[in-house]
Amino acid sequence: MWKLYSVLAMLGFSTIALLLRHIGDIVGSALVINIWFFSSTAIMMLALGVTISAPIKSAVPAIWPILALATVATATNVFTVKALQLAPNAGYVIGIETAKAAVVLIVASIFLKESISFANAIGVALCLAGVILIVWE
Repeated sequence: MWKLYSVLAMLGFSTIALLLRHIGDIVGSALVINIWFFSSTAIMMLALGVTISAPIKSAVPAIWPILALATVATATNVFTVKALQLAPNAGYVIGIETAKAAVVLIVASIFLKESISFANAIGVALCLAGVILIVWE
């Protein structure tokens, strides 16, 4: 089931990238776009949480990591919107961002002791090779 969710997330993030590129052409400011994006997302997430009766208080013990997550997400989205605005093709930005697969895989295998197969390592190496080809001009 995780593979289905991964494909759905990939489609969603692809749509977000294309929408951010389009909105960037209209609005211009990466910060303004992210203010509206995060504000509306927060409202929608709260509405979803209330609708499904999510145990929101259960996250209180993780408040500091959640605030760190919010900080990183804010900066990352500003950088992404700016990159999408400046790149000749939105796909280049997303292609470079796929290098996160290698970072997550390596960090997870070292620090979280998660397993990695030879085939997975080859797949990540191919992703990195693609990133190198994108940035090599």
